[in-house]
Amino acid sequence: MSTFTLLQLSDCHLHADTNTIGYQDINPFQSLCAVFDTLRDVKPDAIVISGDISNDYSHQSYQHLLRLLDTFFPAVTYRVLPGNHDEQQQMRAVYPAENCWETPLQLGNWHIHCLDTQTEQVAGALGALQINSLTQRLAGAEQAFHLLAMHHPPMNMHSWMDEIGLENLTEVQAILTGYPQIRAAICGHVHTAREMQLADVVVMSCPSTCWQWAHTAEFGLANEAPGARLLTLYPDGQISSRVIRA
Repeated sequence: MSTFTLLQLSDCHLHADTNTIGYQDINPFQSLCAVFDTLRDVKPDAIVISGDISNDYSHQSYQHLLRLLDTFFPAVTYRVLPGNHDEQQQMRAVYPAENCWETPLQLGNWHIHCLDTQTEQVAGALGALQINSLTQRLAGAEQAFHLLAMHHPPMNMHSWMDEIGLENLTEVQAILTGYPQIRAAICGHVHTAREMQLADVVVMSCPSTCWQWAHTAEFGLANEAPGARLLTLYPDGQISSRVIRA
């Protein structure tokens, strides 16, 4: 049985205009290019981009990411999933259906479930139809190891971002703790790298590929470099990860 490498990118906040500057005078397109350049020697088996790819809902912003994926990881399977800043219609227009969140992703005995937590608000939720589909897939593969990927964190991070987290947090946590085959959950949204434990499930957030949020009670920015998370999925169900920064 094999060990697999999963690369997580998140919160790119790209614009149609690649010269656009955001927080801390960071150009999100240039910082994403720097992250990709840092990762050029990484050989992932799959890539998950966990939401907020765009900052202006533009067709071009999604194309910018696609071109970088084609340049740096042309033969690697990837999945995109929506965040609160994304426009799903534009995502579907740019990314092939097999690379969107509904298409199952499996690496050996690891099943990776890419979920849509987008709502009409900044806060997120996992809808009833998705919960029903997810629980059926979990019940149908009890001997596999499962990893959930979503934009909004399935835990309180004890920072100002909790106010715009998952609205049905208790319901989502009941799924995470109710199925022993779930080993981990990864998320974006919080623009910071954290690892927390929810019962036997490790919950990992990803740094943004542009600006980083401060882990404080009030809104703030951190001075950490943009980055990504690299996960190693072992055949015995163990998991390890590290953060790579530009």
